[in-house]
Amino acid sequence: MAKMFNFKKLSWKIALIVGVTVVVVTGAIAAYMQNQILSEIDRNTQLHLQLQLQDAAEKCDLTLLEAVSGVAGMKKLAEVSFVIDEYTADAESYFNNEVKTIMSGYLYNIVDRNPFFTASYLSIDPDLAGYPYVCELYFEETGDGIEEGESQEYEEYMDVDSEDMEWFYGAFSSGKPYWTGVYEWVDGTFMVSYVEPVVVDNNVIGVVGLDISIDHIEELIQDIVILNTGFAVLADNNGDFLETNDMIRRLSREEIDNLLSGASENEVFEIKLDGVNYMAARTKLVSGYTFCVLVQKSETTAEATASLIRFGIIFVTALAVVLIVSYFIGKTISRPLVILADFMNKAGTTGDIKFKKEDIKTIESLSMQKDEIGQCIGATANFVEHVINIADELETIASGDLTTEIDLLSDEDVMGMALTHTVDNLNALFGEINASVNQALTGAKQVADGAQSLAEGSTEQAGAIEKLSSAIAEITNQIKDNAETAEKTAKLSESIKANAEKGSRQMDEMTIAVKEINDASHSISKILKTIDDIAFQTNILALNASVEAARAGQHGKGFAVVAEEVRNLAAKSAEAAKETGAIIQNSVEKAELGSRITEETAVSLAGIVDGINQSSGLIAEIDKASVEQSASITEINTGIDQVAQVVQQNTATAEESAAASKEMNDQSNMLQELISQFKLKKDNKALPEWKD
Repeated sequence: MAKMFNFKKLSWKIALIVGVTVVVVTGAIAAYMQNQILSEIDRNTQLHLQLQLQDAAEKCDLTLLEAVSGVAGMKKLAEVSFVIDEYTADAESYFNNEVKTIMSGYLYNIVDRNPFFTASYLSIDPDLAGYPYVCELYFEETGDGIEEGESQEYEEYMDVDSEDMEWFYGAFSSGKPYWTGVYEWVDGTFMVSYVEPVVVDNNVIGVVGLDISIDHIEELIQDIVILNTGFAVLADNNGDFLETNDMIRRLSREEIDNLLSGASENEVFEIKLDGVNYMAARTKLVSGYTFCVLVQKSETTAEATASLIRFGIIFVTALAVVLIVSYFIGKTISRPLVILADFMNKAGTTGDIKFKKEDIKTIESLSMQKDEIGQCIGATANFVEHVINIADELETIASGDLTTEIDLLSDEDVMGMALTHTVDNLNALFGEINASVNQALTGAKQVADGAQSLAEGSTEQAGAIEKLSSAIAEITNQIKDNAETAEKTAKLSESIKANAEKGSRQMDEMTIAVKEINDASHSISKILKTIDDIAFQTNILALNASVEAARAGQHGKGFAVVAEEVRNLAAKSAEAAKETGAIIQNSVEKAELGSRITEETAVSLAGIVDGINQSSGLIAEIDKASVEQSASITEINTGIDQVAQVVQQNTATAEESAAASKEMNDQSNMLQELISQFKLKKDNKALPEWKD
């Protein structure tokens, strides 16, 4: 059983490939079909829901719109005929004689014309007349016909709870049309009321309205059939449902709100209610009530699921048939390939490519087939036979016979051409080796003679190099002494250079000091000139003072004496300044002379420093050259030592070469004997070029 279900076999692979292809293709088709079916069912369901919703809403709105139209007529008639001043003057008389006369027929006819209108009424604000009286006109459908209701007493009217008076206060307080919620009347009838305010002179004086039986709307809702699980519901403005079922009763307030506000009007949407997925649509009636239709989502997919199950059964049956047929077709195709695979496996694992008798019979029978497999078997047999022939030729070559000729199948016979090139190359190779061995014997003799001569010459070179090494050693010692002397001279030159540079710097400082003295002398000369000018001005002032004193006469005598003394003092100051100026001038001339001498001395000292610098540089170069010369001599000495070592090595190498030459001669003779064992072609003069 395990052998039969070996999925590595070609027959099973073919069956699996076909099976997988069928699965993929049919699976894609099934997915497409299911998607198309679901889409079509979904579209049909949505269309059905929308049509049911539209039809039911229109039927409901017919009754409600007729109520709106009737109440609008009542409102218009009341507003045109009602006069507030007359009513407040005598409410009871005005209401009974005027209002009832105008309104009664209209209210009666509205109820009479429509079987769904159970009551019509006009109610005036109880406080409008200013006294406790309720003015109300009311017509009601009873079992005995349409009867007019009686007005209530004010106390009874006001004792009614405002919630029970929703029909009145909803429109009266807001000043707008008002629909009440759905309520149940005493006889079990479900009712709604539509009320509009009556406005006279911008004052809301009361309301007009109709009570409408919606039992027929309930019946309409119950008659709606949508598939098997669909139903319809109607919710008033308070979110209370007119007709309910067990599922609606179990809904939470959040689920109810989602249902009544989901999506846009008249659009189908999905919603989960009480744990079940529904498709739903909703719309608003003229009363503002919400009308909804629903159907379970699972019902819309039931037909698609059934179709898919039927398709699956057919698919599984077809797949089994395809797998069986594919297996037997694959087995027929794979049988000759199995035989070929067994032979190639044996050849690959054991190297045995010889055909047995039963193999030859099988190959002949399979080769008779004209298909690709038969051609493959025949071509494989021919190829194996050619490989066997090549192996026989290789066996001949291995025995030493290089004269064999290879039979080629064609110019494209890769193995045959390669073996032919191999035989030709081996012939040429061994021929050249034989010639090379003969040349090697002659060369070995020549190498031995040369090695002997080289050994003798190397010995003589070693003695000459030893003498040269001694002479170089003496020169090296002398150069080292010269280098030491040059180094001492360089150090002394550096010391002299430093002292000269120091003297030059001091001379520069002295030159600067002399220049500063000269500048100070010039400054003193300027100061003395200023003092001389002051003495001159003082003398003039004293002279002017004397003139003024003379003019003053007896009173100016004392001042004249002082002026004379000042003039004398000014004359002495001028004389002293003159003498000091002469001395300073002489000092300036001496300072200038000292400055010139100092500058000339500094120039001479700078020249000395430059000369010392040049001398120091030359001495440093001599020192550097001596060091380099000493290093060069040392390198020469080292090189001579290395040459001596090389000469000694050459001597030893020459002796070893002579011994090796003899050994090579012996090996060449042995190689010649080995090559002679191969049987070569006569025309093996050159090694042919290898071609791929």
